[in-house]
Amino acid sequence: PAVLNEIRNYKKCLIRFYASVNSDPVFVELRRRVADKRQHAVIECFAVPNSSLAMDTNVYLRKQVSDVESYWATHKPIIECPEGLAKALPRRPFPFLHIDLWSDSFAHIIEDDRRFPITWPRDTVGRLCGDDKEHHDFAPFDWTRAHD
Repeated sequence: PAVLNEIRNYKKCLIRFYASVNSDPVFVELRRRVADKRQHAVIECFAVPNSSLAMDTNVYLRKQVSDVESYWATHKPIIECPEGLAKALPRRPFPFLHIDLWSDSFAHIIEDDRRFPITWPRDTVGRLCGDDKEHHDFAPFDWTRAHD
């Protein structure tokens, strides 16, 4: 639980930071290769400009997740996570993709992690981010500095 609290606190800081620069964060967690004990989940955060309507972002990502694997997949393409990822998915380890828009959260169980593109988050969510190369100061929002 301590690690989950730290992740949640860091996400809150990123939300406040991106709000200050007129963007919304999209958190994407990807876990592949469950059989390899050295592999772990990776969480990436993408800044989507506020000009992109939140509903459009949600609809776009749900459609992309639904289309990423075969129509004949065993699992439902979208698993709703209203109370978070831990309560929505079974406990046993398996590959998954989780998208957290903070106001909405959903997951997808990856059927064949050898064929699932590891660059899916950057390729798909990155399209929403535009070409904004502007950098902003995150320091005022960094809660970890309080621990130094």
